[in-house]
Amino acid sequence: MPANGKPGADCIVLLSILILLAAGDLLSHGALGTWIAGDGPKPPFLQYCWAIVLGFLVGFAELVSRYRDEPWRVARLPPGLIFIGLNGLAAGVALFLLQVFPAELHAPSNPVLLVMVAGFGAMVVVRTKLLTVHQPGGTDIAVGPAFLLDTMLAAINRDVDRRRALQRTARVAARAAELRIYKYSDAYNFLIASLAAFQSMDSEIAKNLSAQLQLLVHDETMKAMPDQLKFLIAGYSILTEFGDQAFDGVFTSLKAYLEGTVQRPT
Repeated sequence: MPANGKPGADCIVLLSILILLAAGDLLSHGALGTWIAGDGPKPPFLQYCWAIVLGFLVGFAELVSRYRDEPWRVARLPPGLIFIGLNGLAAGVALFLLQVFPAELHAPSNPVLLVMVAGFGAMVVVRTKLLTVHQPGGTDIAVGPAFLLDTMLAAINRDVDRRRALQRTARVAARAAELRIYKYSDAYNFLIASLAAFQSMDSEIAKNLSAQLQLLVHDETMKAMPDQLKFLIAGYSILTEFGDQAFDGVFTSLKAYLEGTVQRPT
């Protein structure tokens, strides 16, 4: 097991590095790119492999945008793997259609561009709505492959969200329980100061998170909340932006700060 306690994480990182290196070789027409784009004989399945890999990357990128705290962990869950697999399958199907109907679909003649169009543009094509049916009650139904895909992705998204919610609830509740004897009003300045530890955090995200942490103290409606509940709410906000390991580090340092085992800022 890797030192960080996440089996397979190192393999995923290594695979990502290899994919990026190979993609750079393709774009720069290096040894592999020249071979694929050349006129010499080449196995046709190779283009499908690259298109599917690009589809996988597009699927993973969408998971990252939805689950910012632990995208690697979500990607290893069965629903996440299905989601990524669907994107790869769509890319393979798109490449097949581009090769079978090149004139109708205006497929590029360059093999490298063809693979990139199939890999990066597959989900855009699959999500296309052929037409929209207007129901008497005012409900619109999209007819086409987008309806089937969106239904499947919505089900997968709910499954991932439920699994992740169980993990998040247990982690944040345990940390909030450790701080039940302390006042949130004595802790929120430390939590706000901890945002400075993240050098690349978007300034808008840091501003909004800081405002959320202060709101639990200054808002008249939230003042009456139990302190443990305030720690719980703050914990969810921090976990979403920081991820599991950084969240644990922040709350461990917070507990030491409240216990007086670390020097308080003046």
